[in-house]
Amino acid sequence: MASRIDENIPQKEIIAEKAFSIINDGDSVFLDTSTINILLAELISKSSKKLVIITNMLDVLNLFENSKNPSQLIGIGGIYRPEQHGFAGSKSIEEIQKYNVDKAFVGTGGINVYTGNISTLTIDDGLTKSAIISIAYETYIITENIKLEKDSFFNFSNLSKVKGCIFNSLDNQLILNKLKEYDLVII
Repeated sequence: MASRIDENIPQKEIIAEKAFSIINDGDSVFLDTSTINILLAELISKSSKKLVIITNMLDVLNLFENSKNPSQLIGIGGIYRPEQHGFAGSKSIEEIQKYNVDKAFVGTGGINVYTGNISTLTIDDGLTKSAIISIAYETYIITENIKLEKDSFFNFSNLSKVKGCIFNSLDNQLILNKLKEYDLVII
């Protein structure tokens, strides 16, 4: 995670700003272990939006330590994964399943636009992301466009099971047409 946080910062900032723009005052949101969610949490922490924020990522929780933002934070525990700066696995999943949220923002290692598979690097992370998707009324996959047409190790969901995707930009008409086949909101 530490090495990825400094990668593609301008693109990740654009994605975080787009995600922030669809969060309404009073929403309940889940921010998973994603470098983009760190940037999104930073925007929320500097705003006056009053939310219920559930996260399994320590970096997200730490951003609110000295914030004047009125949001309520709920931290999900479990087995700590240093490479993710967060918690994943069966104990995390048990906790996640106790909640319902309006919107979930979920990072990914890759999206295969031809099969619809959404993937990540580890099984525990993937199963945790699947649990997050299952409790959300709307799930948005947040990722840089360079992760399109890319597969990571473990498929945790499919584009047919999410509300939309938030990218920094999307100029490739072929990919855009494939994504539209899944009836997604593209931001």
